[in-house]
Amino acid sequence: MSFGWLLLLVTVASYRLTRLVAVDTFPPVQWVRDRLTGDDPLVTRWRWVPSWLSKLVSCVWCSSVWVAGGVTLATTIWLGLPLPLLVWATAASGAAWICHLEDYFER
Repeated sequence: MSFGWLLLLVTVASYRLTRLVAVDTFPPVQWVRDRLTGDDPLVTRWRWVPSWLSKLVSCVWCSSVWVAGGVTLATTIWLGLPLPLLVWATAASGAAWICHLEDYFER
């Protein structure tokens, strides 16, 4: 597989997982996210959660960095991805931009 296609696949996978973590309403993920962030008025935030973690889970720009890091690491281990740090940065910014554009066009 060419490097360009691999970069595109890592970016799209990072986008999808970032959206799952930060935005989607899939019940198991939303249940955990509501308890981490305290966004739902009917649910109390877990006391042990630091404020930085609740921000990380609710912000697509923040969570895309860590999600893209995990996807890049997994791809590097399985496929021997060249230039993993550049792929990580590209996938993180690409995933966040796609989430941002999707939010913009939904309004």
